[in-house]
This record gives sequence, structure tokens and C-alpha cells, in this order.
Amino acid sequence: NSMRSEVTGPKRVDVVLLGRRWPLYLCSLGVEGWFQAAVRVSGGHDVRVTHTRCHHRGDGECRWQVEWT
Repeated sequence: NSMRSEVTGPKRVDVVLLGRRWPLYLCSLGVEGWFQAAVRVSGGHDVRVTHTRCHHRGDGECRWQVEWT
């Protein structure tokens, strides 16, 4: 598996999972924690992660929107 990021604003990025599906617990909980930690380590604050699309909900891909201040 790999991920692709798309910068969608000054402090916002969309991340898309490419390849196989992940288990639901990882897709809906684990990945969000990784994104939050990565942004905080990089100096971001008030990190918000929204799981906007998900294979487990019937979407064609898994996608997360990450925003911070």
C-alpha cells in the first residue's frame, strides 16, 4: 500500500490510500492518529482529521482531510 497527498490549502492536505483496503479499525482510527502526530511533530496545532471517503462505507477509495493551525 502507499498513500498520495494533495495540498488543498495553506494548512490543509487530502491523503488518499492507494492499493489494498486496510482493516476498519486501522482505517477509521489508527490512521487519523498517525496524521495528527505527524502534523504536531512538524509544528502544527489544533489538528483536525476527517475521514471523508472510505471503502468500508462503499466509497471507491479511502481519503482523509487533514487541517491544522
